[in-house]
Amino acid sequence: MVLNRLRDEQIADGKQAQFEILQRFLSVDRASANYAEAAQQLDMTEGATRVAAHRLRKHYRSLLRDEIANTVLCEADIEDEIRHLFEGSIELRIASGRVTELAAAHPD
Repeated sequence: MVLNRLRDEQIADGKQAQFEILQRFLSVDRASANYAEAAQQLDMTEGATRVAAHRLRKHYRSLLRDEIANTVLCEADIEDEIRHLFEGSIELRIASGRVTELAAAHPD
């Protein structure tokens, strides 16, 4: 739901191609992120690509926070829900043999 909303917003802003390439940086370990390849695909510098990916992650976190805010009773519960969501996500990756970190869950 949140990813669809982010995609729709990016398309509305005329950034569909950029989104399609940068969305992989929402859920990969930053150490394995290949910004140089993405930069080449986007015809951007690697630095500009890193900034664009950072902004996309930041906006994703904001949308996720808004979505979770609609599901909890008080604002104080938002951070707990986010933490619980990503702890479960990391546990699932470990159980499946894929030990990666969800980059979007962590501030740059």
